[in-house]
Amino acid sequence: MRTRMIALLASVVALPALAQAPMSAAPKNYRGTLEAAAPGHVRLHERGGADLDFVLADNARIGLTRPINLDAIKPGSYIGCTSVTRPDGIDVALEVHVFPEVQRGTGQGSYPYDLKPDSTMTNGTVGDVLGIKGRTVEINYGAGKRTIMVPPETPVVTTEPAPASIIKPGAKAVLAAVKGEDGVLRIVRIAVGKDGMMPPT
Repeated sequence: MRTRMIALLASVVALPALAQAPMSAAPKNYRGTLEAAAPGHVRLHERGGADLDFVLADNARIGLTRPINLDAIKPGSYIGCTSVTRPDGIDVALEVHVFPEVQRGTGQGSYPYDLKPDSTMTNGTVGDVLGIKGRTVEINYGAGKRTIMVPPETPVVTTEPAPASIIKPGAKAVLAAVKGEDGVLRIVRIAVGKDGMMPPT
């Protein structure tokens, strides 16, 4: 096992150090377990089974994701919620994440997401009218609003800024990466789960 890890680290470090090369297209999400990590480089064992190598962009946003209680969300909180719509038209949350105040406005809107088929991500401000009513959250996102039911089993988390030292083998993580014109995958955002948890986003 030790020999395999040394080989993994060596191959990761051998990636070209081209963090400032041009990038195109929108970031894509990758989810799984970190197999190896060296300064500026990461290898991820993706949940689909593939092993992928990444370069950490110089300005990458690094966060530690931890669970919180639903009652921590107040009217005026800036949150994101991945949901699916049931046949009866009710939006049901798959996960809810609360943004730190410094990230207010991040990704505001409601748009298709890749957590599950036909899922939607809605980022916005908890409304002043319904706010938190039972386990229902109204999210205002500027161009509209959505009312989303949060079942008891739905994970509720927050992600706080963290140092690069949390990026280590064995950690569960969600990466947002962009493939550069040189073909290298560069991480622009990474969320690592606290104490081995898988970030639900």
